[in-house]
Amino acid sequence: PYDSAWPSHFQQVKAFLESGMVGDDCAIEHVGSTAIPGMMAKPIIDMLVEVTSLQETREKIVPILESQGYDYFWRPTWGDNIPPFYAWFIKRNTNGIRTHHIHMVENDFVEH
Repeated sequence: PYDSAWPSHFQQVKAFLESGMVGDDCAIEHVGSTAIPGMMAKPIIDMLVEVTSLQETREKIVPILESQGYDYFWRPTWGDNIPPFYAWFIKRNTNGIRTHHIHMVENDFVEH
């Protein structure tokens, strides 16, 4: 069932990311089924973050999010190891159940 707390969970993570981790020119969006009020969904907050540089993300943001309990994965957006790539972060609760996914792409990303 829908959980009315999902938007506030998103806002908390968004505020954390905006607190100096990502630049002012980065877009942070709540995406997926938990972003749609009233919709049945898996209880995982999906976020899409557009960054100016994935290299900078790997150098600066990955260590910070890992220290906050996120697992980091470097993934192809299409197929097996075919660019463009994106940074994917997964957070789990104390029972090991996924609670958050953060997908970071460069803001000039073009879907193919």
